[in-house]
Amino acid sequence: MTQQLQPLRVVQLSDCHLFADTQGKLLGLNTQFSLEKVLELIRREQPSPDLILATGDLSQDASFESYQRLGQALSSFSAPVYWLEGNHDKPAPMLQALDCDRERMSPCVLEIGNWTIVMLDSTIPGEVPGDLFDEDLKFLDEALANARGEHLMVCLHHHPVPMDCAWLDTQVVGSAEQFFAVIDRHPRVRAIIWGHVHQ
Repeated sequence: MTQQLQPLRVVQLSDCHLFADTQGKLLGLNTQFSLEKVLELIRREQPSPDLILATGDLSQDASFESYQRLGQALSSFSAPVYWLEGNHDKPAPMLQALDCDRERMSPCVLEIGNWTIVMLDSTIPGEVPGDLFDEDLKFLDEALANARGEHLMVCLHHHPVPMDCAWLDTQVVGSAEQFFAVIDRHPRVRAIIWGHVHQ
């Protein structure tokens, strides 16, 4: 008898923009308060996710304290958390504060249920816009070609398509055309998710 696979329940958390100080504000919004409200909503609507994908700009000031608080907040869920950098993040304090395996930080690949999920790093150090370089596109192509899952998902921080927003559309992934050329070679890709866009 064939085992019936259950749907994969994924929560995407992105662009928390936390500060070392819990009173820190971005454009007048207390980001710690905002995170707490989002987590309340997740607990109500999706209390038992299989997986949490944190897709960048988790901190505004790249502080150890902000990452540590986020890690502690997400530890209340039993699901594994996978992390990728946004343009405001720094990998060293992220890894130190989150105390996570390097294998759970982009670029990485995870196999869960009948899905393979590829996490890409679309950041350019010191820059706001994103891009995927030759080594990133090679990593993506190989990860999708070698995927065991029936369904494939690709995650990155920056948006690879225009958002019809003048200032944001200057920050579309620079190599979006090459990115989609890779995606088009792999018909099992079912989803592409990103962060960075707040509205």
